[in-house]
Amino acid sequence: MTQKLLFVVFLIVFCQVSSEYIRGCYFTNWARYRPGIGKYEPEDYVPGLCTHIFFAFAKVKEDFTVDAFDPEDLPSGAQGGNYARVNALKEKQPGLKVIISIGGWSAGTAIFKDLKDALKGKLVTIATTAASEKIDSSFNVPEVAKNIDFMNVMTYDFHGAWESKTGQNSPLYVPQGDTSKFSVSDAMNHWAEKGMPKEKLIVGIALYGRGWALDDPSNTGIGSPGKAAPKREFTREDGIASYYEICQLGGTRKWDDVQKVPYMVKDNLWFGYDDSDSVKEKINWLKQNGFGGAFVWTLDFDDFKGVCPGGTKFPLLNTIKNELGGGSSPPSNPNTDTPVTPPTPKPDTPTNNNEYTVKAGDSCWSIATEHGLTLEQLKAKNPGLNCDPLWVGVKLNL
Repeated sequence: MTQKLLFVVFLIVFCQVSSEYIRGCYFTNWARYRPGIGKYEPEDYVPGLCTHIFFAFAKVKEDFTVDAFDPEDLPSGAQGGNYARVNALKEKQPGLKVIISIGGWSAGTAIFKDLKDALKGKLVTIATTAASEKIDSSFNVPEVAKNIDFMNVMTYDFHGAWESKTGQNSPLYVPQGDTSKFSVSDAMNHWAEKGMPKEKLIVGIALYGRGWALDDPSNTGIGSPGKAAPKREFTREDGIASYYEICQLGGTRKWDDVQKVPYMVKDNLWFGYDDSDSVKEKINWLKQNGFGGAFVWTLDFDDFKGVCPGGTKFPLLNTIKNELGGGSSPPSNPNTDTPVTPPTPKPDTPTNNNEYTVKAGDSCWSIATEHGLTLEQLKAKNPGLNCDPLWVGVKLNL
């Protein structure tokens, strides 16, 4: 199992800890660089969906000052910058807690050992692993519990296209005989058994799926051989698709009644994901077992434009809101094999094949390789290119 974050994301804000369930939502500052319906701006947020918004990501420098990864987050950015635009959501939703999320998958851990002491009066949380072996080898859990206010457990990415067979991204339970403990229930219970108070444990819900291109399109069960599904139009990463991309495949939704999650099959494509039914299963489970709430990765992976059949905006987040904090939830599909009708195709948006907009996680090397260039050729086409740091949003000539 690949877990991108171990003990690396701290979330800081002035606030009081509430007794209500936490409904956390990650805002990613790179989603605004996606084209068309994939472009997510702070103003796309609907007030009331979340109790906490975690702004991903900022960085801590060695002198313990915080800096932006993307200059568009700063006051010089569009409309006053993303920090100001996300903070402005509190005007429409009094009580919303906006939290700067420090770290990221490559941030490391050394800079955080003293933060809790230095930040008295502030909320400090971590987003961390769901892997039991990493929990056991890396954490003195009772001591960690003393120094954080709550913990976002990344109960997803249990299976993915780094494996050569299909598997569920975020199952609630493991099948009988599976000793991997790769499930939401196993991970959350393991943290609790190690000494983390349940009310401090927040269940992670992925608003995206993991997918494969099947070796044999007639073999569509869980565990079928395959390789990474080709990248989708908006998420642009092999083996992954947002909820709004999966719902538009026009495939057949199948329900895994053992692991309590669906999967979608379309021709040779196979995606394991979460929908309103599986989200309800997880929310009911966490309430019955006394956990502190749920968080999602990420706001921009839900159907925020209402392009899925039914046209409801933020269907998964509305389900969480309904189950944890009141409000209405959109109707969901029954637990049966259900053909999903794709929306009417829209004309392709013209693109400039000679330009590339840098997104989070890119490097000069990865961009050059993707477009068939050497690093020297990429630099020659972009005089003055600074590869360290490579700023998100910069347009490169190809």
